[in-house]
Amino acid sequence: NDTRIFENSNDLYIDADNDLYLRPDNDLIFTSATNEVMRYDTGLDAFGIGTTTPSEKLSVSGSINVFGEHGHKW
Repeated sequence: NDTRIFENSNDLYIDADNDLYLRPDNDLIFTSATNEVMRYDTGLDAFGIGTTTPSEKLSVSGSINVFGEHGHKW
């Protein structure tokens, strides 16, 4: 089993051979540099992209591309 967590310079790596489970007690927040880009709000059970306050199961602030038989851009 090659599951491991390690640091390389200033980067943190999490490698897992199978599924990776994250179980935060509070929100799970993804940042790029100092900007928050995604958030899973555990209290609301909602995921936000481009917003810090998701109000639906999936909230997106900005344009999205949806691909499929009838692809649209909103």
